Amino acid sequence: MELIKGVAEQSWHARADRRFAAGQVVSIDPIMHTCTLDVGARDVQNLPIYLHDIPFSPQTPPSVGDVLTLSYANSSPHSAAASAGQLGGVNSQGSISIVGAVTSIAAEALPPLRGAVQLAGGNGVTFTQASQVLTINVAIPSAGGTVSPVSATSLAGTLLAYAREDHTHAGVHSIAVQGQTALTGDVVMQAGSNVTLTQSSSGIVIAANGGSAAPSSWVTIVWSPSTVGAAYTLLAPTQPTLLVVNAAPSGVLVNLPPAGGITNPIAIKNYSSATGNGLSIVPSTGDSIQGNTGTWNLGSATGEMVLLPADIAGQLVWMILSLG
Repeated sequence: MELIKGVAEQSWHARADRRFAAGQVVSIDPIMHTCTLDVGARDVQNLPIYLHDIPFSPQTPPSVGDVLTLSYANSSPHSAAASAGQLGGVNSQGSISIVGAVTSIAAEALPPLRGAVQLAGGNGVTFTQASQVLTINVAIPSAGGTVSPVSATSLAGTLLAYAREDHTHAGVHSIAVQGQTALTGDVVMQAGSNVTLTQSSSGIVIAANGGSAAPSSWVTIVWSPSTVGAAYTLLAPTQPTLLVVNAAPSGVLVNLPPAGGITNPIAIKNYSSATGNGLSIVPSTGDSIQGNTGTWNLGSATGEMVLLPADIAGQLVWMILSLG
């Protein structure tokens, strides 16, 4: 019996001193960074052989059920260590359990990068590194100090200096008829009556047609009243007009047309044969003769005057060009 017992003990020790190549993880001690492996062998009592307190490397813990390769620091079987899965190792990355670490880095929609990834500076961006701190620097261009005027042609520009938010450009920013709403954007000029517009290069020429041709002579109207207080009303003249009042009795009136729209002069001649008989000139309602809205007395026989309307400070006034 002693002989049989001695043989059994030798056989057990022989099995215990075996150098196993690999083992399956049964349990993990993440604090001590050790694990227990089932090496797939049986002892003399046909029980599974476990290797306890086997350190694993690297420090990322394996998972229960992983098969780890065993390595030995020396000839002793007790110097065994388990080589757990690691980046770039034999095991696929999908089977590695990473705790508290970034597994990859990538630009949006691009393939993820793993391993030793380096950051490179781009346009206006640089990196500085001190100890464990990585600083990203962005170069901001300086503000420009010159404001360009409005140009005749468009230009994208090449300078890197930026324009300040409150910058302005010199130039016409709107156009309008006086008293009307200002126009901006693409304003188109339109020709009106007796006006033509021509454009050449960057110039616009405004020309007036002048309307009808100027008359070669004055139109003469002779009025010979015979009744005291008679009145004659002049129509708006289309050309220079001379009204001759002949043999006028006293109190004769000449009513002027409204001054608006008249461009031709009106001449009035008192050609009375009766000495001392005056001639009264009456402006239309709202008009005046040089500021006088009442009746203007032309005076005694042979008196004369020449009138032409003018816009004085927004008010139409008959101006006396000649008085005799």
